[in-house]
Amino acid sequence: MNALGPSGVAGVTANITVLAREGLIAEEWRVQSHEGQAVAEVRPSGIGAEFFLWGHGAKPITALRVIDPTTELRFLTEVPDAPNTTLINPPSLEEASSA
Repeated sequence: MNALGPSGVAGVTANITVLAREGLIAEEWRVQSHEGQAVAEVRPSGIGAEFFLWGHGAKPITALRVIDPTTELRFLTEVPDAPNTTLINPPSLEEASSA
């Protein structure tokens, strides 16, 4: 979660709101504080699960594979060059809250 922007319950809530708005997680979710850290409970949507699998190189891409323990995921250690793209900073907590 630290890579996504502000930490704490408010920051995590702002990030999860965007994921829900984009349809990548189910509309019902919650964030709580546990021992000083934000803990999120979310469930992926079908398209969110397929997007996650696609991004990790799992094939074939079907939403149910996200819960299959035999699904192999490849985690990137380096981000490849992406011509014609620009890396932007995540919005501030104030900007995310007003969206």
